[in-house]
Amino acid sequence: MSTLKVNTILEADGTAFPFPQGLTEVDSWRITSTLSNFGDNFITANWERNDTYFEKIGTGLTESSGTFSFPSTGKYLLMYNGQATGNSDRYIGIKSYLSTNNGSSYGAVNENYGSAYNSGGNTYASFALMDIVDITDISNYKWRYMASSIGTCNYSGVSSESRNGFTVYKFGET
Repeated sequence: MSTLKVNTILEADGTAFPFPQGLTEVDSWRITSTLSNFGDNFITANWERNDTYFEKIGTGLTESSGTFSFPSTGKYLLMYNGQATGNSDRYIGIKSYLSTNNGSSYGAVNENYGSAYNSGGNTYASFALMDIVDITDISNYKWRYMASSIGTCNYSGVSSESRNGFTVYKFGET
């Protein structure tokens, strides 16, 4: 009789999210300096692998000008968490995009927004995304994030905290 190895991550509410095959890839990236944004723009600069209280598992993603490549085929969970400041901005958010043709074109995967609407000084907005993708070709599948805001907003970034960034888990094979 064989035994099944089950690794879990606990959700905020205490429920367990199981990974039956164990985690072979875990990586975390963030932006290191505040990004001023107006409209829809890919986040192309100032990305770094999280090096504060974290060490990647496996090979990890590679990054070039804000474009992320996956180290192996499989099913991946990507979770983005962000914050920004604005002044009377109805929406501030983040969008995720996937290319299946080596970056020639990208398709929208998900988007989420917060609001910094206040008729006074700067206010904070927060936003998060959770995406699951099946990476079937590491040569052609690429991942990017886009900042999206109605006004000029500042997406917070520092090199010691993950104020805007994402964590990725490989939880299964293709």
